[in-house]
Amino acid sequence: LIVAAMTLVVLGLAWPGTRARSPGSGLVLGRDRHWGNRLPLLYGSAWKEDQTATNVVDAVLAGFRGVDTACQPQHYREDLVGEALRTLAAKHGIGREAVWLQTKFTPALHQGEDVPYDPAAPLSDQVAQSLQVSLKNLQVTSVDALLLHGPLETHER
Repeated sequence: LIVAAMTLVVLGLAWPGTRARSPGSGLVLGRDRHWGNRLPLLYGSAWKEDQTATNVVDAVLAGFRGVDTACQPQHYREDLVGEALRTLAAKHGIGREAVWLQTKFTPALHQGEDVPYDPAAPLSDQVAQSLQVSLKNLQVTSVDALLLHGPLETHER
């Protein structure tokens, strides 16, 4: 993690078109309401299991200002991402508004046995249910982005 973080610090400070930033200001790419014309580099929280909270805190303290997660219990622990956000705020003074947070709707085709929404519901309801589960898991009132996590069963869907 330290080598990866240092590599990203070097890339972030030398990225074409970027201006120099002070350490701890966060690594960013893209455009967003909080970040002006830039989005933060994202830390991916998949497959970290019980280490998710610790790894998210370490990543943010190393300079990441974005976290990617998904409402897919077989690979992601959104509840531990939420725990990390609370730890960052309480112990490090880094509030939710300072961390880009994105989650993903994972179609039932790509879920394991524990589908976190009603797979028989219309697609729009599945997405809404998935988002509500994510908000509850993360213990937040909003996310910065909701993405489609893998293809749907058919092109028509």
